[in-house]
Amino acid sequence: MRSRTRVYSQGSGSTAATDPLVQQLVGRLSAKVASAQDAVLAAARALCLAQRAVGTQDQQRLTDEAELRTVQAQITAVADVLSVTTELFEVGGASATSRGRALDRHWRNARTLASHNPVIYQERAVGDRLLNGTDLLYFWSTGETRPGAADAERGGRLRS
Repeated sequence: MRSRTRVYSQGSGSTAATDPLVQQLVGRLSAKVASAQDAVLAAARALCLAQRAVGTQDQQRLTDEAELRTVQAQITAVADVLSVTTELFEVGGASATSRGRALDRHWRNARTLASHNPVIYQERAVGDRLLNGTDLLYFWSTGETRPGAADAERGGRLRS
């Protein structure tokens, strides 16, 4: 934004960097980026604690906490990253879409991650855990069912 010399005809500043709306958006995007970074770093700390606890009586509890924190981080980070990578184009102008800059790769990477681990299922799993104490999944896949999951959902009854 600092190097942009052209501004929109509706803009409020003589350059993009001096436009209050551009400044506001950049401020908002920076907060979302910081939030996503904090969530990922908190998950990393929880994973380190779980790793150090291998073989101790705290192993399962810390592993559960790390799994929960990791899923929570992905839930918030995916939303923040998709929002940031979309809103970036609001102030970047047509040049932001150039192949040379390849800014769209950030949106595509976040969208791909979100497609491999759909947030809607993770949100439900976290809510079920927090409300009902349900065990965490530890197994995320597409097109496969966890062993025994279908029977458990039918109350343990086998198909006849």
